[in-house]
Amino acid sequence: MSAELAPFSRAAALARVALALPTPTALRIAYCQSPAMAAAIARELASGRYDLIHCDRFRLCGVLPAGPRPPVVWDLPDALDLYYQRALRFAQSPLGRLVPRLEGPRIARRQAALMPRMAATLVCSPVDAAHLARQAPGAHLEVVENTVDTDEFHPPGQERRGDHLVFAGTLSYLPNVDGLGYFMRDIWPRLRAGRPHLRLRLVGTRPGKVARAFARQPGVELVGHVPNMAAEMAEGILVCPIRVASGTRIKLLEAMAAEMPIVSTSLGIEGLSVQNERELLVADDAARFVAAVERLLSDPALRARLAEAGRRYVERHHSLAAVGRKLEAVYERACASITLSSAK
Repeated sequence: MSAELAPFSRAAALARVALALPTPTALRIAYCQSPAMAAAIARELASGRYDLIHCDRFRLCGVLPAGPRPPVVWDLPDALDLYYQRALRFAQSPLGRLVPRLEGPRIARRQAALMPRMAATLVCSPVDAAHLARQAPGAHLEVVENTVDTDEFHPPGQERRGDHLVFAGTLSYLPNVDGLGYFMRDIWPRLRAGRPHLRLRLVGTRPGKVARAFARQPGVELVGHVPNMAAEMAEGILVCPIRVASGTRIKLLEAMAAEMPIVSTSLGIEGLSVQNERELLVADDAARFVAAVERLLSDPALRARLAEAGRRYVERHHSLAAVGRKLEAVYERACASITLSSAK
């Protein structure tokens, strides 16, 4: 296996975005439509060594060659236009509303145009698959679940302490910024009122001003980036108060693999075959979220029961081996479909 690094200029990328503004081109595509990357891909394909292209993410479809090429498996992995539709409901600034309104329809049009031409389009959630099927009825959509390394994320091997909460994720990412704000405004004060010594750890990369501001509150610690998330999930209770999302949440899979108790919103668990009271607790308003966290804090037996069920679920549906077999089958079908087409 070999790899080639194509040079990328951020200044040139921003210039492409500016030029794309008055056009129908999705801005994510314009940003990543690097001529150097497109040329490198064309050179590789000209060698004739490739049976299939795996295009990772929506934004890279712009560097795919337009002419004859091997079959393409397009890994989205979620429906970005659906994400933008949901983001509009909670956008609080003019800019926050402008981007979804500008980019969402462009993404939807490009998805609808390209999906029927792909050997397969991958998403990680059946909800996203159903949404995309309505856009492009002729598309070949495959649900390939997100995966987690169940060897890296494993039960702690000792009785878990449930004396603090963990909020995890990229701390500048809109769904996490919104979810953290909701949690800190409507849920955290009620929990601290009854448990003045309760602690909350904010764990994740790129903490922005919102996370830093909340970290000044009593009991809140901004941990930021950690080199080993598995170690961070060996203790505590994960809270996932997400209100904006598409796809599935990998942090929930990691927590379940580590047998970490979880409280989540319904949107947080969307796309996963988990159930309230079986693998985790689900709460969709502040009062119920507080009550669910209180239950886990007070009941070690409940924490253990849910956590063990979560681990079993991940082993069955999201292990590297299980998802790897599914992806390999997609590749085989994609290559076989081209072979059959050529034989006709």
